[in-house]
Amino acid sequence: MTRSTQIVTYTTSGTAAQARVESDYATFKFIDYFNLLKMDDGWKIVSKIFCREDKK
Repeated sequence: MTRSTQIVTYTTSGTAAQARVESDYATFKFIDYFNLLKMDDGWKIVSKIFCREDKK
């Protein structure tokens, strides 16, 4: 199954960030929303919500 994934938007405020990522498949699309925190060893995902949109 092939897919195309892209970061659609992101915002940062100091050590906090939010990102919207879309993964496009042949018959549907996943839309993920990530909340991230910058730690000593890099950015970490602290929460994620998502939805699936079927293509018509």
